[in-house]
Amino acid sequence: MMMRCDSTLLRAGVLGCSSVIVVALLLACGASRGPETGAVVVCCKSGYAAAGAGIEAGDTVVGWRRGDLDGPIDSPFDLALVEQGEAPFGPVELTFRRGRNEIQTVVQTGVWRVETRPVLPPRVLSSLQQAEDRLPEGEAEAVIEDLDAISGQLPEAGKIEASAWFDLQLAVALFRGDRPQEGQDRLKRAVQALPDGLMRAVFWEYAGDRLLDAGRLPPAAEAFLRALDLHRDLKTEGPMVAHLLLQKSRTDLRRCGPDVQTALAIYRDAGAESMEVAEALKVTGVAAYFQSEWDVAEDSYRQGLAMARKLAPDSPMICDFLGNLGLVAFKKGDYDTARRLFREDFAEAERLGSPPLQMGYAANYLGLVAKNTGQFEEARVSYRRALEAFRAFRPGGVEEAGILTNLGNVALREEDSRSARVFHQQALEIRARLDPGGTDFAASLSNLGTTLRRLGLYDEARLSLEEALALKQNVAPQSGWVANTLFELGEVARAQGRFEDADDLHREALEIRLRVSPGHPEVAESLFLLGMVRFDTGRLVEAEKFLRRAIGIVEDCRSRVSLSDDERAQFGGPFFSLYRALAELLVDQGREVEAFDLMERARTGALCAMLMDQDRVAPGVSPDLWFEKTRIEGRIRRVEAQRARVSVREQADRLEQLNETLGTLLERHAVLIEEIAVVSPRFKRLSRAPSTRFSDLSTVLDTGTVMVSYIVREHRSLLMTVRVDDAGQTSLKTSVLPVGSDQLSLKVEIFRALISRGKSGGAMDPALKIQAERLFQVLIEPGRESIESADRVIILPDGPLLNLPFAALIDPQNDLFLGQWKALVFNPSAGVVAGLKGLRTTLPRPRPTLVAFGDPLVSLGDGFEKPNSLGPLPGSRLEVENIARIFGDDATVFLGRDATESAVRSVTPGVTFVHLAVHALADRKAPLESVLFLSPGKEGAEDPGDDGTLKAFEIMNEMTVDAEVVTLSACGTAGGREVPGEGIVGLARAFQFAGARSVVVSQWPVSDQSTVSLMSGFYDRLKQGIGPAEALRGAQDDQLALGGASAHPFHWAAFQVMGDSR
Repeated sequence: MMMRCDSTLLRAGVLGCSSVIVVALLLACGASRGPETGAVVVCCKSGYAAAGAGIEAGDTVVGWRRGDLDGPIDSPFDLALVEQGEAPFGPVELTFRRGRNEIQTVVQTGVWRVETRPVLPPRVLSSLQQAEDRLPEGEAEAVIEDLDAISGQLPEAGKIEASAWFDLQLAVALFRGDRPQEGQDRLKRAVQALPDGLMRAVFWEYAGDRLLDAGRLPPAAEAFLRALDLHRDLKTEGPMVAHLLLQKSRTDLRRCGPDVQTALAIYRDAGAESMEVAEALKVTGVAAYFQSEWDVAEDSYRQGLAMARKLAPDSPMICDFLGNLGLVAFKKGDYDTARRLFREDFAEAERLGSPPLQMGYAANYLGLVAKNTGQFEEARVSYRRALEAFRAFRPGGVEEAGILTNLGNVALREEDSRSARVFHQQALEIRARLDPGGTDFAASLSNLGTTLRRLGLYDEARLSLEEALALKQNVAPQSGWVANTLFELGEVARAQGRFEDADDLHREALEIRLRVSPGHPEVAESLFLLGMVRFDTGRLVEAEKFLRRAIGIVEDCRSRVSLSDDERAQFGGPFFSLYRALAELLVDQGREVEAFDLMERARTGALCAMLMDQDRVAPGVSPDLWFEKTRIEGRIRRVEAQRARVSVREQADRLEQLNETLGTLLERHAVLIEEIAVVSPRFKRLSRAPSTRFSDLSTVLDTGTVMVSYIVREHRSLLMTVRVDDAGQTSLKTSVLPVGSDQLSLKVEIFRALISRGKSGGAMDPALKIQAERLFQVLIEPGRESIESADRVIILPDGPLLNLPFAALIDPQNDLFLGQWKALVFNPSAGVVAGLKGLRTTLPRPRPTLVAFGDPLVSLGDGFEKPNSLGPLPGSRLEVENIARIFGDDATVFLGRDATESAVRSVTPGVTFVHLAVHALADRKAPLESVLFLSPGKEGAEDPGDDGTLKAFEIMNEMTVDAEVVTLSACGTAGGREVPGEGIVGLARAFQFAGARSVVVSQWPVSDQSTVSLMSGFYDRLKQGIGPAEALRGAQDDQLALGGASAHPFHWAAFQVMGDSR
C-alpha cells in the first residue's frame, strides 16, 4: 500500500529561523553582487502561494521585503532562506525581473512550492538543459560528465553559490547513477566553499530535498541531520527547524513520531491556522497511519483538509488529504467511503490539472479498493494507469516500486505466481538502488520469497526470506512483521523436508504471535502448520493436539467477528483446510464418525461467519445498535493491528495496555451480540446455528436417501457415504480417493470444456464420454454399495467439485448418466439438510400455485455497470407462458414491464412455486452483491428502491419467500463465491435463507429452446406432486429421449436442485 508522502506532496517548504539572522546573512552575502545574480524560477506549482502571486517559470527573483526588513536574492539558497524564515510570519513582497520589466508582488503566507536555479549564461543554460533531458532516459553517466564540464564554465558573479548549486546537481546525478560515495564527496566539497554556517545549513536542507525527490532516503536523512546540527550550533529556532524535522521524518515515516509532533508545535506557535500547519498535520497523519493509529490519522487529515480548503481552495494539498482519508477508511474496512474519497480525489486532481504524480496516486488508490473487493481486472487497469503516471514523473522511483508491488500482490491473489515474481523482482531492484537495507527493501525481499515458495523454487525463496528476516529483526525485533517471515521460512523448510528446521521456525513465529496478538487467526495458522509438521513425520497424537488448538482459536475468532473484510476473504480457505487435515488424520486412525462430526462443525461455522459479516443492518435491529456493533468491531481490528506492530522486547508496557483495551472491547462486543440476538431472530439463527452430528442423521435422512460427502485435500480426497437402513440404523462408509485438489480442478475444467462443445449442436464427443466415465469411477464407484439401492442422493461437494455437473457423469456398468440413474440434490452440509427437513409441514398439501416472471425490460441507472448481453429475453417469455398454461388459473404471470422488483418482493407467503426467467449476475467476490435484473418500477411510484436490481443481501434481509421451489432460470445462477465449508454462496443461498425449501439453479447459460422444453417437463411433474429432485430427473430424461442435439449434456445437465430432498 502506498501512502501519499512523496517529496513533492509532503514538502512543506517552510523552514524557519529568526528574521534578524536571515536579514543579516542576506545583507552580508549580497551587498557586492552585480546585476547577473538572482534565483530563476524553473517551476512554480499551481495552487500554491507563489503561483497565486503571479510568479511564473522564467521569472528571476532579485529581492524581498517583509515589513521593515528587506534584502537581495542572489541565488536559490537566498530565496529558500526567505521562504523558510520569513514566509511563515506573514506576506512577503518579492521583486522579480520578467524580460526587461521589474515587478513587485506579494506572496501570501503559505507554502510557496517554487523551484529555482542560479542565473546562467546562455551557453551554460543550454548545456544544463541538455543534461537534464537525458537524466530521465537513464543516461546517468553521461549526465555526470556533462555537469562536471559545465561547472567549469560558470561566471565570476555569484560563482560560489552557483558552483555549490551545480555541485548539488552533480551529486544527485551521482547518487542516481549508483555512485553514492562520489555523490557524498561532491556534497562535502560544495558545502566547504560556502561562507558561513547558516548558508551551509540551507545547502544541506536543499540537498536533502533533492535527494528525497530522487528517492535516495538514507543520504537525504543524513543531509537533513547535518542541517539540523548546524542550526543547533547557530541556536536557530522556529519554522526553519520545523520544516527540517518534517523533511527528516519523511525519510522514515515508521519512526518519526517525536519529530513530527515537535514540528507541528512550532508551526502552531507561529500561527493557529496556516498552510504550514496543514502540511504538518498531513505528515502527522501519515506517521500515525504507519503506526496503525487510524483514528489519530483520520483526525489529523480532517483538520488539515478543513484548513487547506479554507486557506487555499485550489491547493493540490486537498487531493493529498482526500486520498489519505480514503486510505484510513480502507484500513477500517469501509470500502464504500474509501471508494467515494478516492473518486473525489481523482476528480479534484483532474479539476486542478494536477501533474502525473498526483494523478498516479489517485489511480493507485482506486486500484487498491478494486483489488481488495476482488475486482482484479479493474485493479490492474488502475495500477497500470498509476504506473504510467509515476514513470512519467520519476522513473525508477519509490512510487514505481510501490505500484509494481501492488501489481505483484494482485497476481498472487489470482494465483499467478509467475507474473507476481516479475513484478516483485522489479520492485526489489528499484528499492535496492534507492534504500538497500530499508524497510521497503525488506518488504520486497519478503514478497519475492513468498512468491518463489509458491513457485516451488525453495532454495531461492530461502535466500530471499533469510535476507528479509535479518533486516526486519534489525528494524522491528520480535514483531508480527518478523513472525510473518519466520512463518514463510518454516513453510520453505517443510516443503524441502527439513522438518526439524520447520518446527523450530514455526515455533519461533508462534511465540512472537502469542505475545503480540494472542487469539488472532495468525496464531491458529502457526499452530496448524506445527500440527502438519508432526502429521508429515508420523507423530499423529501430537499433530491432533496442535490442530485442535488451532481450531479452537479459529472458532473463537468467528464468534468475535473482529476480522476485516480482506481477512475474512482469506480466512476460509487456509482454516477450512485445517479441519480437512484433522478429519483426514482421524480417518487414518479409524475414527470416521469423529471426522464426520468435525466437518459438519466446520461447515456450519463457515456460513455463519460469512453472513454475520454483512455491513447492512440485520432485520429487526435498530441502526444505532448495529452501528455500535460495527464501531466496536472496527476498534477491535485497529487494536489488533497495533499489537501486531509492537515489539515485545522493546514495548512491553505498550503491549500490556493494548491487551487490556482489547479485552474491554471484546467484552462489550459480546454484550452487543446478545442484545442483537434478542431483537433479531434471523441474526440469532446465524450466530447460534447448531451443527448436525452423525448421531442425528437417523432422523434427518429419509428412507431411500443416501448422503455423499466429499472432503478434498491437497494430494488425496475422502468420500463419506451415509445411509439409514429400514431398521433406522445409520451406517457410515469412508473411501480414500487417489486424487487431490489440483488434479480434480483440472479434471473438472476439462470436463466442462468438453460439455461446452455441445453449445454448437451435434452428438456427444467420444472424449466427453470417456471423461464422464472416468470421473464416475473415481468419485461415485467407491460408494456404489450404498448408492445403488437409494432413490435419491444428497451430494455435499467440496472444493473443485462445487463446479462439477454430477448429473453428466456416466456409469460405465449400465451406460446411464448419473442424473438418469438417481435423483440428485445438492447441499453444503448435513446441517442444512436437517434445517430444511424441519421446515416441512404435516398439513395437507394445498392446490399448487405458481408466480412467474420473465422477459423484463432492463434499464440500469448510472451507478451500475451494465454487464454484456442484457438484452430482451423472448425465450423466457415463451418459457413462462408455457409453464403458466400448466397451472391455469393458479398461475400469476409478470412479463415485460410488469416483471418489476416490487412485484417479486410482493410475492405472498403460501405460493408453492416461484419462477424467475430473468437476467442474473453472480458476483464471485462479493456474493451478497449478486443480482437479478428486473424491470424498473414506474416513474413516480411510491417505492424509490424499485430500481430493477434485486440483490442477494436484499433477498436475505428483506424478503420472506415461503415457497416449496424457487427456480432461477437464468444464466449461471448457481454461481457466487466459494465459502470453504459452505459451498457456493450467492443468489440460490439467499433464497434458501429467505425461506425457500428448494432452489433450482443453472451452472452455465443454456439455450432458450432447450430451457423451454426442460422447464415444461419439470413443472408438469411438480404439479403432480413429484418432488423437485425427481421432477428434474424426469425432465432431464425427457431431453435425453428426444435424441440429437437435445440429448447432449450441455442442454440439460446445467440445472440442479439445491435444498430439500423431498
